[in-house]
Amino acid sequence: MLSNVNGYWGTHWGDACYDRLAQRMRAELVSVTLANSN
Repeated sequence: MLSNVNGYWGTHWGDACYDRLAQRMRAELVSVTLANSN
């Protein structure tokens, strides 16, 4: 991923990278919520 930073982030930052970041944060939030509920 680091090798493609310039070309990839320059064209797909708002689309793919942000979507992956949002999905990762959402997944972590769910896991934390489940851990706290148990």
